[in-house]
Amino acid sequence: MATLCNVYPWENERDRAEAMEMAVLHDVAEAIVGDITPSDGISKEEKHQREKLAFVFYDSLLKDDGQPELAGRIYEVWQKYERHESDISKVVHQIDKLDPLMQAFEYTRKYPHLGARLRDFRAAEVREQITDPFLSRIMEKTLRDWEALEKPCPHRFILVVGGPGVGKGTQCIKAARKPGIAHVSVGELLRQQENDPQSAFGDFITQSIAAKVPVPSTLAIMLLNRELSRVHGKRVILLDGFPRSEEQLSAFEREITKEYSAIIMHCTNENLIQRLTTRAVSSGRADDESAQHEDRIRKSAKSDAPVWDRLSRRPTTYQIDCNGSESDVEALFQQHVNQILSN
Repeated sequence: MATLCNVYPWENERDRAEAMEMAVLHDVAEAIVGDITPSDGISKEEKHQREKLAFVFYDSLLKDDGQPELAGRIYEVWQKYERHESDISKVVHQIDKLDPLMQAFEYTRKYPHLGARLRDFRAAEVREQITDPFLSRIMEKTLRDWEALEKPCPHRFILVVGGPGVGKGTQCIKAARKPGIAHVSVGELLRQQENDPQSAFGDFITQSIAAKVPVPSTLAIMLLNRELSRVHGKRVILLDGFPRSEEQLSAFEREITKEYSAIIMHCTNENLIQRLTTRAVSSGRADDESAQHEDRIRKSAKSDAPVWDRLSRRPTTYQIDCNGSESDVEALFQQHVNQILSN
């Protein structure tokens, strides 16, 4: 609740501070009571009574600790919230209705088997209680995302991973010449954001690339979903250079689909360095600078290892030796793509 109060467009900072104080006190009461869900069989009236008593207990703790003045001020803030009279308290009450909806959606994403038990949070009664325009937009987006989560994935994904310079992009571009296949490079999506002066993520991506640290799964999945919304008439997606971390793979399985195939492209470090050196002449990419090759390959191998290990355990994952010529690698790559699509 405090986070939602913080991002809400209040007229002034004083209102924001008062709202956040109300939210924090509400969260303290909930923390004392514990996480009560519809499956616990506790009525709304009893839940409210427990939270009210929890606040009284918190008030008593402050007094027992020798802080009666603080207890008095906090009690006054709590009463403002409970009376539900001021504009600030009315917004915070709506945030109190929105917050469980958003939490239920996150639980559904992480634990799909709980989906049916959490549907009560989407009831029309809840929607009717959220009338503030700003909060309504957040609610509607959450509901749309929830509905999309329950629909079958319209795409068939082939995750294509391998060390830097192994030829992922080259082979994906060639394979995507066939009808119905699209090539999506998460690395390219990140570079587009990095080079876009209007992007809020440009500086962060630049720093992440310089540190050779995979970006958070939240950003990678967000950019991927945006790109997928632009892909029309292509059911098969060759996902180039993704995932770069176990966190990204878990997010992909949680938020997009658990059904996918993968191609892991292997190559010796010597060949990777040679290919990166050749590519650096024309790519203009900061991460292709020759002085960084060995360090980049080493760090990439370290972060990729657990991802490859996890992918390797899947029966729909294929391994390719990419030390041969480009045409040899192309033949193997196409062979495995065809094999995946024939199943």
